[in-house]
Amino acid sequence: MSDALERPGPARQDRNVRRATDYIAQHYAEPLRLETVASVAGFTPTYFSRLFRKREGVPFGKYVTAFRIERAKQLLASTDLDASRIAELSGFGTPQYFSAQFPPLAGVTPLTWRRGPARANSKNT
Repeated sequence: MSDALERPGPARQDRNVRRATDYIAQHYAEPLRLETVASVAGFTPTYFSRLFRKREGVPFGKYVTAFRIERAKQLLASTDLDASRIAELSGFGTPQYFSAQFPPLAGVTPLTWRRGPARANSKNT
C-alpha cells in the first residue's frame, strides 16, 4: 500500500494492466482485439501495448495465445472433446490455427499432450 502512495502512476498502471489480464481470463474464448482490451484498461492501444509488454514480459498477442493454450491443455487432459471443439472453446478461430499454435508453446501436438497428462492423471487418482 505504501508503494502505491509513493508511486501513484505505476500503481494505477499495474491495477489497469491487472484489469486487462482479468478481462482476458474472462473473455479468452472470444475474439480479443488489442484496441478493446486497451480500452478496458483505460489506455490508448499504443501505450497499452508497450506497458503490457513491460509488465507481463510478452507482447499482448503472445500472452493471449499462451493463455488459450493453457486452457486447451486443461481441456485436453480433463475431457474427451475433439480437437475442433477444444480449439473453439479455447478461443482459436480454426482447428488448423490451434494445431499450428499448440506445439511451439506446449512442445508436443495436442494429441500427444492428451495422451501424456491423461495417463498421468489417471494414475494419480
